[in-house]
Amino acid sequence: MESNRDILTITKARQSDPNNEQPPWVVLVIDDNLALLKVTHNVLKHYRYNQRAIQVECAHSAKEGRALYQRFPDAAVILLDCVMETERAGLDFVKYIREGQNNREVQIILRTGQAGIAPEDEVLRGHDLNDYLHKSQSTASNLRNRITAYIRNYENLTTLIREREALAGTIAHEVKNPLGKVDYSLTRIRDVLAEQNQALVAPDTLDQLYHLTEIGQRAIQRSSTVVDTVLGEISNGKQNCDHFIAFSARKAIEDAINDYYCQDETHQQRISVAGKDCTLYGDPIRFSLILFNLFNNALCYVEQYPQLTINICIETDSEHNRIRVKDNGPGISSDKLVRIFDRFYTDGKANGAGLGLAYCRRAMQIFDGEITANSTLKNGCTFTLTFPNYEPLPNAEANLSASEHQNVLQGKTILIVDDEAFNRENLEYILKPYGVSIIECPTGTEALILIEKHSIDAVITDLCLLEGTGTALTSAIREGQGVTRSDGNKEMPIIAVTADPTTNCHDQFFTVGGNTLLNKPIVATELINTLCHLFNDDLSKNQPKELLDNKENSETPILIAAGQLHHDMTTPLLVLENYGRLFNRYLPLLISCYQSTSTLQNIPATMLKELSAFSETYLTLLQQCRSRHTALWPEIQQEQDEARQGNLLSNALAEYQHDWSQLHIFHFKLLSPTLPILINQYKSVSDSGYYSQTGHDTSLASRELLALTKAVDICKECSEKTLLKLSRFN
Repeated sequence: MESNRDILTITKARQSDPNNEQPPWVVLVIDDNLALLKVTHNVLKHYRYNQRAIQVECAHSAKEGRALYQRFPDAAVILLDCVMETERAGLDFVKYIREGQNNREVQIILRTGQAGIAPEDEVLRGHDLNDYLHKSQSTASNLRNRITAYIRNYENLTTLIREREALAGTIAHEVKNPLGKVDYSLTRIRDVLAEQNQALVAPDTLDQLYHLTEIGQRAIQRSSTVVDTVLGEISNGKQNCDHFIAFSARKAIEDAINDYYCQDETHQQRISVAGKDCTLYGDPIRFSLILFNLFNNALCYVEQYPQLTINICIETDSEHNRIRVKDNGPGISSDKLVRIFDRFYTDGKANGAGLGLAYCRRAMQIFDGEITANSTLKNGCTFTLTFPNYEPLPNAEANLSASEHQNVLQGKTILIVDDEAFNRENLEYILKPYGVSIIECPTGTEALILIEKHSIDAVITDLCLLEGTGTALTSAIREGQGVTRSDGNKEMPIIAVTADPTTNCHDQFFTVGGNTLLNKPIVATELINTLCHLFNDDLSKNQPKELLDNKENSETPILIAAGQLHHDMTTPLLVLENYGRLFNRYLPLLISCYQSTSTLQNIPATMLKELSAFSETYLTLLQQCRSRHTALWPEIQQEQDEARQGNLLSNALAEYQHDWSQLHIFHFKLLSPTLPILINQYKSVSDSGYYSQTGHDTSLASRELLALTKAVDICKECSEKTLLKLSRFN
């Protein structure tokens, strides 16, 4: 019997056909009938659609089909048998593609020879399939005609999605820029009010104006989050979680009630909160949007139920935090309750679009939580929001106070690059009070000239410039263009700002060496905290570098040594934190690709396991180093007893040496020998589009792989030099 591998060998030979100027359309055939696999391949092997060949890839079980899909996630068509390992293997595979992989574009056609096991009407109603075929009716002509129709549908659908994403990005940019202007104007109004003499403005009036501007600014932030959320939904359901924070559940609920807009002001008085406060982790604005939807759904029945109330209860236990939102409205019947979280499902609400509760479910999934509903008709409804318990990391770095911000930023020179003068003015207005010198320009080309002429401490660039992009500017800076710093601009903090929060734009910026990406409209506190963290100069606690420059300020050798240690650890930490994001983001992908596609297994299983485990803990280890780095100097300075100072320094050195030894082992013994093998294996399947399973643009793969290769060399050298510096302290 001919093996499945023989069929795969035939199809792979077509991938490298030099006559194929465009990549072929990929058709996956998953069937346990090897004869049918070969017939399907022979029928389609010379067929072309829209000047592109058909590439047939085969698997003879649902399990092998999943591995095959991981190699070809951009397949246009899947011809799928229903009965393979089990009677439902094919139907379970459909659920895996549609829900597990969130792929709604690929055309899935169920082919079965046992219609009694999978009746056509039942299967098409209950599963997201594009067609149903009986194997006995699949003639060569019929199959080719259907494949043409399926690929045409796939092509039209993917084209529509690309156009929709481009339009959404444009809309987001055009909406968020005016929001930024309104936010800036409200900020200026608040500042002008603060400067007014109370004799000119009555205290009560002043308080009211402050309150109104605060409400306006919160509304702007909420609108900006809505734009980001909608854009994420359009971009294949991806949502940006980079700016999640810990927040008080009670305060967020009270803010949501106060900010809730309704035509009748008494509606807010119908909502009450009870229970002990807890800490949630996520986006408080998204959380408020969930509550708004629940409020709307209940309060629309006030006319029919004049005594309607909404009671919110906060509950906690050892594993979860729960927010229960209970109303005494009409309730929901059991047959409708199972559908209320489906998109576009609505019942009983005038002008309802059926999107509110579907959004709530997706938002709770982003929070690693869930939303459930419990109700019976005429007995009200209870929605339960379940969140995982939030456990802050020990010694987490706290934000600095305003005076400490001043000490960190005073005297710094920051280059602002944005093609809109208003955006540059807004950033300058935020930064000027902290003693920052501002240089600004509208293009990346001018920015590189200014970097060459001036001593720049940090760059803030718009990601979308009229000439080029912020990513291209970041790449040029990291490659040493316009070098004026001794570090070759490798460690200059670079922040990008954007109105388009899609994942691809993040990945490209971080891959070329960007530090942080902030969404528009810019929140002043977020920008200031980000800059202070990146500069990593705790000047408010007597910056150790000043101590090194002026040793007469130091009274003991221990203080001098502690200052030297703090200074020596600053740059290595920034380097590894910068490149650690690459390891954390891409190593799991490369390892998965290797495990699912490699037959040589050149990497021992134990080494691969260690590499996988350490890649997951890499950033955690660096965060521990960062926390120690932040805490060490103030602890030693505040300690009056010299012996205790010595113990603190000695313990810190031991912990540094342990952590950096672990990092050194990871770089030299795990990462350095295995990464070339992982990359080579990836390259051997990259033409198939394997990398796009993560949602990245496949055209970026070579740039990202190059960045990973460079990162290993830089981190190896960095950890080796750091260990050498630490050994000198002994």
